[in-house]
Amino acid sequence: MRRRVLLPAFALLVAAQASAATRIHLSLILGTASEWYQGADKWKEVVEKRTEGRYTVRLVPGAAFSSHSQSGELIDVQCGNLEVSLESTILLATLDKRWAVFSFPLLFPDHKTANAVCDGPVGQQMLKSLEDKGLVGLAYGVNGFRQVTNNLRPIRTPDDLRGLKIRIPQGLPARIFTHFGASAHHMNFGDLFIALRTGDMHGQENPLSVIAAARLSRVQNHVTLWDYVYDPIVLCVNKRFWDGLPEADQDVLREAAREAMNYERKLVAKADAELPKHLAEQRMAVARLTAEERAVFRKRREALRPYFEQMAGKALLAEFEQAVRAAEEATE
Repeated sequence: MRRRVLLPAFALLVAAQASAATRIHLSLILGTASEWYQGADKWKEVVEKRTEGRYTVRLVPGAAFSSHSQSGELIDVQCGNLEVSLESTILLATLDKRWAVFSFPLLFPDHKTANAVCDGPVGQQMLKSLEDKGLVGLAYGVNGFRQVTNNLRPIRTPDDLRGLKIRIPQGLPARIFTHFGASAHHMNFGDLFIALRTGDMHGQENPLSVIAAARLSRVQNHVTLWDYVYDPIVLCVNKRFWDGLPEADQDVLREAAREAMNYERKLVAKADAELPKHLAEQRMAVARLTAEERAVFRKRREALRPYFEQMAGKALLAEFEQAVRAAEEATE
């Protein structure tokens, strides 16, 4: 009899523990084939394993809970309708203009340097600033270096941009392209393909992984590899939700985030190295700027400095540039 009583009691205990698991929804704007999703899935795997199921993570690709809107997704995390999301620093600049420092053209020379700056004091200072917006930034991943495509001509000099109509995402300063003589237009990414096909837009800019996944080679003839903006992503958590977690669990979730985002960074760096060949095979003309050609853009960029200093802060931009120099010297 005793055994028959204990078994149901044990089953009830297990059921109670399972129902007590904390569910976390992690939303991201990209789909399941993206490096973003693979990084999110790695975080889910590590969190669930290390907490022995006390936390379960449900991935929400395509910002499906936020009407497929990246800005809506960010608001949902701020408000607590979602617990976690992956957000580009370009979108975070719509909350706090200081994040526009990442969009200062040609700030970062390569992935290694950029990652070192993000993981260093000035990058962590930026994560800390999110708390004023109701968010906690756990770790940086990356969307990739942003490149430009168009269907008219190769772009190798600033003057080659003159007259082109370029689609850009919300949060990216239009001034970057208008400074070089192009016209910049904020447009929903979902409307971009048709705009390129009809000629309403001549071109657009995005990391190579997005260009390839969206099959823009069907409506774009040229891609220029100029690495003009390094676009990190941040694993963001609703602050009220975060503050309600035990400190030990916060440590586990944060360490899992760093591991997952480092994994995602490696995937993106690999894609950045391999995708130019893939796009060439899709009949896109691939132009990779030489050091001399990048130097011309960098020189012309200096006229944009006052604009970015006013928006992001003169001292902050100087801190980032110093951090870039220090990271480069550390690898010499």
